[in-house]
Amino acid sequence: MDDTVEFTDRYGGRAPSWLRGCHGDCEAMGEVPVELWVLQQTAAMNGGQADPDALLWLRAHTAAGTHDCDGWHFVTCGDCGGSGRVSWFVTIARIPRWVVKGVRHYGWAMQPETSPDGWTWWQRFGNYLNIAFLADIKARRR
Repeated sequence: MDDTVEFTDRYGGRAPSWLRGCHGDCEAMGEVPVELWVLQQTAAMNGGQADPDALLWLRAHTAAGTHDCDGWHFVTCGDCGGSGRVSWFVTIARIPRWVVKGVRHYGWAMQPETSPDGWTWWQRFGNYLNIAFLADIKARRR
């Protein structure tokens, strides 16, 4: 058996768009890892009031059938319903903040010290646009 593990990142090298991605606990993945121990501690701190994720955890545990349980199960994100994305209405509402967020990169991205040696102003500007805006636009469907 090959024990080699190859890991890029949680998105498989294709980060989701900041505009379209869920900003909830799932961080645009659609599912959230939940540990039974944390649910028990939360219930104890809330005077026995169960966490909403407790029922979801129980469903995931039951659906897994007979297994060697370490207490962790993935549950569907309550913010996006498991899609990892938000509605177009939310996406459009995020645009003003996205523009401001992108403009803030300008000062850093345009410094010659932060770019490879010999880059022209136009190369730095193109890289800035990609960092600030184009990467999100290209990833809008993810």
